[in-house]
Amino acid sequence: MENSLKNSRAILTTAAILAVQALPVALYGQTAETAKAGRAPATFLKIKMADLKMKVVGIDNGAPVFKNDKGEFFTVNSKTGDLNFIKTEEFSRFNYIKLNSADAAKSGQASSQRPPRGIKIEQDKVQDVTIVGQDAQGHTVMKNTRGENFYLDPITGDLIFIKI
Repeated sequence: MENSLKNSRAILTTAAILAVQALPVALYGQTAETAKAGRAPATFLKIKMADLKMKVVGIDNGAPVFKNDKGEFFTVNSKTGDLNFIKTEEFSRFNYIKLNSADAAKSGQASSQRPPRGIKIEQDKVQDVTIVGQDAQGHTVMKNTRGENFYLDPITGDLIFIKI
């Protein structure tokens, strides 16, 4: 009887050891899933433009038009951050129109909320800017020489200063 008790104990021990070894590794050290960040990270451009100085020379369909040192005109795609270059001939067809909020209300443009197509901006208003990134709404955020972060209102072209 004592011999059968030893045999059954050995069989039970072996079965328990084999069962534990057969379990997946994930069951050994189950940990709670790490918590994700509470807010979404800011959207940044895919290209590095921290040292490049450029000028804002206009607005094209609500996106600021930049001019770099080479004389090239471009806009930044609000979804991908890609540069969309504009031919000089096409930019020369833009008009020098600047709507203030009173003129926009009279013309009905403020109520339609449609960004203007092909507007040039005075050169002295926004010079030597650096592209910082994009905010959640797709506005291209820039920094001027005084260190102020801003974007251009797509309807009126006014500077809207923000804190990052």
